Amino acid sequence: STLEAWGAGVPVFVNGNTDVLRTHCEASQGGFFYRSKSEFVEMLRYLRTHKDLGQRMAQRGKAYVMEKYQWRKMTEGYIAFLKGVD
Repeated sequence: STLEAWGAGVPVFVNGNTDVLRTHCEASQGGFFYRSKSEFVEMLRYLRTHKDLGQRMAQRGKAYVMEKYQWRKMTEGYIAFLKGVD
């Protein structure tokens, strides 16, 4: 759902205790990650008052998905992997 949100141009809030989601957020700069309820609430409040940041995060997230997860890129990666399997 994180990649789908970015593909739709929406910034995300993800659980910072989940390595994969946190890593995607760090790499894309397309969302916030939180580790507690208070962090989540504070980030939500911050984003509500800094809408320009939310728009930039959404753009970065969408660009990340387009760069890393386009169908052609994905299939090329799988083909290269399979060619290397003996």
